[in-house]
Amino acid sequence: MDLNNDLLAERLDNIGHNIRFLMRILKIDQTEFGLICGSKGGSVSSWCTGRVVIPTEKIITICDYFNISIDSFIRQKFEFNKKHLEVFKEMNDFKFCSETKEKHPVHQISTAITK
Repeated sequence: MDLNNDLLAERLDNIGHNIRFLMRILKIDQTEFGLICGSKGGSVSSWCTGRVVIPTEKIITICDYFNISIDSFIRQKFEFNKKHLEVFKEMNDFKFCSETKEKHPVHQISTAITK
């Protein structure tokens, strides 16, 4: 592989990891995550595995929704920041409602992932 292919593979891997990370935190499935960004669960699955490159507008939507930077979403693999773990404990009381499409109180997610 050349440098560009290696970089693309790394970015796709980061994005897939970060989508799975966010779904795991919020205890939602691919269909519910798809509702957040206006896509189907099958598309989310393809992004998670790196089979399909996620469209730029979907990256922007996800990052806006979760209040995270596009740069960190693409370049880093999110992980728990233990000092902010209480944020997630509080969020466990909230569930994504696919019928009403209610949002989670996600404004604090950006403070609870390692940057």
